[in-house]
Amino acid sequence: MTGVVAGPAGDDPPGGGPSGGAEPAGPVVARHRRHRSPGRRNRYLVTYDDDEAGRIAAAASRAGLTPTSYIAAAALAAADNTRPPMRGPAQVALAALADANTQIRRVGGNLNQLVALAHTTGRVPPRLEEALRLVLAAVVRVDAAADRAARTLP
Repeated sequence: MTGVVAGPAGDDPPGGGPSGGAEPAGPVVARHRRHRSPGRRNRYLVTYDDDEAGRIAAAASRAGLTPTSYIAAAALAAADNTRPPMRGPAQVALAALADANTQIRRVGGNLNQLVALAHTTGRVPPRLEEALRLVLAAVVRVDAAADRAARTLP
């Protein structure tokens, strides 16, 4: 770590956050720390070299968090002398369900294009209605499973 700067909310550089929006690229992560209202007032700007940033991004990904959320959770765990955030079986299942939901919705988008084509040409592709029913049923099942998995998370 090359430096730490503390200050009240609003001291962040332009670009939307302590890092100026320059977090390391990586897979999209579906989970952040729980939000609070009113928002958290204190912010810290922490800088890392490329190796440190990569290690943090990898740990955050394993924990199912964004790097910013992981840094906050790990710092609080250290302050409280507890375990740092880790991805448990429920988080793994929830991430898999979220991925499945994304894939189903992409298929749904393709089916929607076929419906638009049917409206344009007046010809319905064979088994289109059956495919639409199957995709909608799958979305409902995946959404319900994701809701159940989310309720098991701490």
